[in-house]
Amino acid sequence: RQTGDRRRLAAGITRGLVVEWFGAQERDLDSGDLERVEEVFLTSSTRNVHPVDRVDVRVLRGVAHSAVLAEQFLQRALDEPDP
Repeated sequence: RQTGDRRRLAAGITRGLVVEWFGAQERDLDSGDLERVEEVFLTSSTRNVHPVDRVDVRVLRGVAHSAVLAEQFLQRALDEPDP
């Protein structure tokens, strides 16, 4: 699990919790990486962890890990409402 260019991303709460709770690793990505990914998810304070099912017109086949991560994140956030 990796995120985009850390220099341009805000240090979001949800993003930080995904890194802390689930051991996500961050590294810089280039635009060509999106052409090769099998799975993508977004983090947001309003959406928590949200699987992405397509990049441009390409449908992503791998949403299983993101869906599990989303469910686990929601459960842990409910169990620990003030991390």
